[in-house]
Amino acid sequence: MSAAQTIDLTSDEHRNAKRYPELGTGPVSVEPFISEEHLALECEHIFSRMWLMVGRADQVAEPGDFFVKKIDCLGKSIIVVRGKDGQIRAFHNVCRHRGTNVAEGSGNCKYFTCRFHGWVYDTQGKIRDIPEAAQFYDLDRSKLNLDPVHCELWKNFIFVNFDREPRETLTEQLAEIGDKLAEFPFESMKVAGRWGATLKANWKLFLDAFQE
Repeated sequence: MSAAQTIDLTSDEHRNAKRYPELGTGPVSVEPFISEEHLALECEHIFSRMWLMVGRADQVAEPGDFFVKKIDCLGKSIIVVRGKDGQIRAFHNVCRHRGTNVAEGSGNCKYFTCRFHGWVYDTQGKIRDIPEAAQFYDLDRSKLNLDPVHCELWKNFIFVNFDREPRETLTEQLAEIGDKLAEFPFESMKVAGRWGATLKANWKLFLDAFQE
């Protein structure tokens, strides 16, 4: 292209430049992909406050089925479990006694038992047994259940939100995307396999590479 040639960035060929004028038309900055400060803001405003998809309902098809999901950028581990009442819930994978994980991997169980001091929780997060409970002063069991994480389903996708008071519902967050995908039969789909990778790169670089 010669120096005299120009490109109309507002034409239909470049409609996104018109739709998102705040992004400009120059080269894309690499700062969001390499900045530690930018990542910290993402953890604070995205991963800590928005609904995150963590699995599928068919992974916990029967009462007692569970899996542990780690959210590495937040340093958190959660248990996703179908209770004996059939409801899918999520809890922080943290014993209320000394903070040890109470579950790992996936499987089926009636209770989660902390391997440190043997505290026992049921699949609905309720504390069921505390060894030598009489040795504790002013033990209030109502305050010792597993700490819940907000959990909602959309077409059998399981979403969680770590915010104590989510700013919007899952439906509100999905908004237009949810409407556009509403006709896809996601409910009938099953998890057939998984693939993952650990890279020395920002999560957006990995995500962008597989969106093309």
